[in-house]
Amino acid sequence: MAFKGSEMRIAIYDKSLEQFKRNGDVVRVEVQLKGRMLKELLGGGDRVIKLDFDTCYRAYRGILLGFVPSPITKVSGIAEFLAIGEREGWSSNGIPAFELYTRGMCRRQVDRIRRGMAACRPELFKIDWSQLLPADGLSAVVETKGFAV
Repeated sequence: MAFKGSEMRIAIYDKSLEQFKRNGDVVRVEVQLKGRMLKELLGGGDRVIKLDFDTCYRAYRGILLGFVPSPITKVSGIAEFLAIGEREGWSSNGIPAFELYTRGMCRRQVDRIRRGMAACRPELFKIDWSQLLPADGLSAVVETKGFAV
């Protein structure tokens, strides 16, 4: 999922899917700034000539706190219904509801439903950015399986 503006781009995606071509449990959120927004958020209004982690973190956190999902009051389509099924782990004989529903559909139809599901995931999964990104900053960097966390 990507939100594209003239001075800010936000991409939210499954890092495992991108890297290993299989669904995973690692979601990556990238924020790209340029122009006036870059100067405003990271340079105090001036041209940015170096990056400071704390300043970057405060800007990143502030941007993501703007993504507070609203609860879904009613299911308005199959994509929302299947996204709820994904969240709840609905399956029949071990086959996920999404696979059961899309079996026999062409690739284009399946991709359209996937895009619809992706659009409503933040609302369904209720991501609490304020909890994931504490105001006082992240904990110390930890190495795990060759990756920095």
